[in-house]
Amino acid sequence: MRFVHLADCHLDGYREEKLNLMSLDNFKYIVDFGIDKKVDFILLAGDLFNSALPKIDVLKDVATELKKLKDVDIPVYFIPGSHDFSPNGKTMLDVLESAGLMINVFKGNITPSGSLMLNWTVDEKTKAHITGIHGLKGMLDKESYEKLDYSNLHSSEFKIFMFHTAIKEMMPKDLEMMEAYSMDILPPGFDYYAGGHVHVRSQKRRMQLDCNEKAETESLNSEKLHAINNNVIYPGPTFPNNFSELQKLKKGSFIYYEDGKIDLIEIPNKEVQYLEIDCNSKTPSSVEENFELLLEKVELKNKIVLLRFFGTLSEGKTTEINFKKLVKACMDLGAHIVLKNTNKLESKKIDDIVITEDSVEDIELNTIDSNLDKSKLPEGFDEKEFILELIRLLETEQYDGEKKSTFEERLINDVKRLIKK
Repeated sequence: MRFVHLADCHLDGYREEKLNLMSLDNFKYIVDFGIDKKVDFILLAGDLFNSALPKIDVLKDVATELKKLKDVDIPVYFIPGSHDFSPNGKTMLDVLESAGLMINVFKGNITPSGSLMLNWTVDEKTKAHITGIHGLKGMLDKESYEKLDYSNLHSSEFKIFMFHTAIKEMMPKDLEMMEAYSMDILPPGFDYYAGGHVHVRSQKRRMQLDCNEKAETESLNSEKLHAINNNVIYPGPTFPNNFSELQKLKKGSFIYYEDGKIDLIEIPNKEVQYLEIDCNSKTPSSVEENFELLLEKVELKNKIVLLRFFGTLSEGKTTEINFKKLVKACMDLGAHIVLKNTNKLESKKIDDIVITEDSVEDIELNTIDSNLDKSKLPEGFDEKEFILELIRLLETEQYDGEKKSTFEERLINDVKRLIKK
């Protein structure tokens, strides 16, 4: 049996078009890899797109790639992720499934007692039994796991469970504060657990039952448990999704499974050059002078360049640093793209509010970033994602021929759904 496991593509998630194209190229690389290896199927554990309504051009490119897989009889099994849903619960993945390009394995029904009974999706070639639970924003998918009835999840065939949520035992130290569930929330007895949502590369063993008996893991006698080579796996994003991930991961990745052997595949891309610029006790002009000296020591040609400015200026304001000139200096040295981070850069004097961004989108994002965490919100609440989704909703236009009252009601209902989530 051969298959590919990927997650968290977040296609069209960057403001910078060059990075969006690189992200799409990585998705194409995985498709070509699967075809070259003649895999039996592909598992996509959520967040194919960065939003429920991706750009038409991006959707067209993805459909073209999925059609290449369909033409060589490689099915794509998926679960929707937290970014795949709009406030009204709709997802563009439904369109791709209706076109026969993907298969959603989150299928089941609620019993009279209120339990969730999942149904199997059976791969025709390998007879592998696949199921899973979709991801929701705010960890609202917890209810599905709490209601899950294990009684019909038995099979002598290879079993795969797909999930898009955070597992506590697999979180790195820098994400320890992120809300997460114990691994016990996952149903026992599966041969492979295909995870997504957390942008880390991680693999853990799941304690299993000696036999396919119905029981809840927290109530089991420890003598009935044994560790076998069943794995819970996060493959990492197919392309780093922000400045910090580019610094930490540098490359996208996915899993290639072949007859029990599990390989983490890193996707080749342009080299990442990370530069820290210590601005502590310096003036804006000396920061620029030191930066120019730094550039004489590094090779930037065709690289993704990350600039992190930090420290407290001795005098002047942070806005007096000519960042555009510094970025241009990197581009003149052949950098493919330059990203800067000034979150930890401060001045002793309070800065005036100066608009230096080139677009409305940049102004919005920088305003949001500078005002995050100033409100008392529930733990685990994704404030930035909520604000961006709210802005998107408020940009909704009235349909041709739609009554004003109908449009207003539709908009209000969509906002209410977002707030309830």
